Amino acid sequence: MPTALSSLRSLPLVVALGVAALAQEPPSAGAAGAGQDEKKQEKKQDEKKEVRELNTDFFRDLTPDEAMLAASKEEKVVMIFWYSPFDPESRRMRETTWKDEAVRKWVEEVAVPIQIEAGKQPRLDSRFRVNVFPTVQFVRSDEWHLDQIYGYLPPVDFGNQARAIVAGRGNPEKPSGEQATSGTAWLAWANHCYALGAAGTKDAIEAYLWLVDNGESSLQDFRAGYLDFVLKRLMTIARKNGKAETELERRRNRLEVALVEAQAADWEVDVIERLNFWLRDEDRTLLIYDSLKGRGERQEHFRELLFPSVLKPLRGYRRYLDIVEMRGDLLAEVKARAAEIEKSRAELVKDGRELTLEETIDLDERRKTLVTDAGYYYETLLGLGRGADAKELVDFMTEYNPRARTYKVFMDGAIRLDHQALAESIGKVALEKIDDGSEKMIERTLRKMRAGGSHEDEDSDSDDGDGDGDGE
Repeated sequence: MPTALSSLRSLPLVVALGVAALAQEPPSAGAAGAGQDEKKQEKKQDEKKEVRELNTDFFRDLTPDEAMLAASKEEKVVMIFWYSPFDPESRRMRETTWKDEAVRKWVEEVAVPIQIEAGKQPRLDSRFRVNVFPTVQFVRSDEWHLDQIYGYLPPVDFGNQARAIVAGRGNPEKPSGEQATSGTAWLAWANHCYALGAAGTKDAIEAYLWLVDNGESSLQDFRAGYLDFVLKRLMTIARKNGKAETELERRRNRLEVALVEAQAADWEVDVIERLNFWLRDEDRTLLIYDSLKGRGERQEHFRELLFPSVLKPLRGYRRYLDIVEMRGDLLAEVKARAAEIEKSRAELVKDGRELTLEETIDLDERRKTLVTDAGYYYETLLGLGRGADAKELVDFMTEYNPRARTYKVFMDGAIRLDHQALAESIGKVALEKIDDGSEKMIERTLRKMRAGGSHEDEDSDSDDGDGDGDGE
C-alpha cells in the first residue's frame, strides 16, 4: 500500500564503628549530620577525580586549536565533550556512551576527540558558546561548527545523531544517477548546502525535505537516528526562510488526512508526532488522536500507536476517563510491563551470561518509561477517586523500583491534585528508605511544595544521581 509521504515526491508538500562505641550513647544529631556531610563531600571528590581521569585512552590531550590542526592533517572533524564533574548526565555519558566500543571506533575514525571541564577555561566556554552540560560539539578544522548534541544520549542514539551531523563534511555533489535514491547521499548533500548558509538554503530545504519524504525507505533506522535531526535543521532554516516551515506543515496536514482515511502506514504515525513536536504544535497530536475515535478498526489502531505521545497531555488536561478507556486496568498493565521487563532480563542473563552495555541501557530506559507512565496512572486513579488502587500502585512500584525518581512521580501526582498531605507522606517514606545520595530530589520537592512553589515535572527526566541500571 502506498504511504502518504511516498506520494509527495512530485508535490511541494510537505539521562566502622568499633564494638566499644556501640555501648556508648548515640551520637548527637549534629554529629551524625556532620559525618554524613563529610561522606557526601568525599563522594563528590571521588566523582570529580573519576571524571578528570575519564577515558584518557579515548580523548586526546589537546587544546581546541591543536585538535583542529590535527583534524586538518588527518582529514577529520573535532569532537569536543564539554562536561561538569557533578552533573549526572555527564557521568552517564562517561559510564555508558564513551565506553561503547562501536561509538569509540566510529569517533576515532572520523574525529579528533577532546574533553573540556565546564568553567575551567571560561574563555573557551565563551568562544564556543557553551552553557549547557554535557554538550558534544562537532567542529570542522576551520572552526566551522557543524552542530552539537545537548545532554545525555545512550550509545545507539548518540551514534545515529553524530553520524547525521558529520555527513557531508567534505564536498559532496547533488545526488544523481545511481545516487539519486541514496539517503546517505542526500543527507551529505543537505548538510553541505546547510553549511553554505544563505547561498545553500534553497538546496538544503529541498534535500532535507527529500529525506522527510523518503528517509524511511532509504536510510536504516531513519526515524530513530535521523528524523529529529532533519526536522531540527529545517526548523532552524525556517527562522530566516519560512518556506521550510510551510512545507513541513503541508506534509503534516497531508498525513492527518491519511490517518483519518486509514491510508497511512504505521511508521507515519511516528512522523506526524515528530512533525508536531518540531512545529511547536504538540497539542495537535492530541487533536488528531481525538479525531480518529469511532472511525474504524484501522483508525483505532492509529490511536493506540499515538497513545504514548498523548498520555502526558491527557493527564495534563485531567482527562482521566479517556486514559482508562484506552488502557483499561492501569494497575494490571503496570504489573504486566514490569514482569515483561524482568522476563527480558532473565532471558538475557541465563546460563550466567552478563548483560552487554546496550542491553543494560535498554532495560534501564524501559524501567524509566514505566516509572513515568506509572506516575501518570497514579494521578489518574487519584483523580477518579480510586484511592485504594492508587495506593496499591505506589506499593508495587516502590518495591519494584525503589528509587528517588519513583517516589517523586507519585508525589508530583498528589501535589497536582492538591493532596499535599499525601505527597508529604510519600516523601517521608522515601527519605526513610533511600540512602544513596539521590534523596536530595525528594528533599527539593518537599521544600518547593511547602513553599508553595512550582514543582511539576522538575527533574522528571533526570536521574539526579539515581540510576535505574542493574549494575551488571
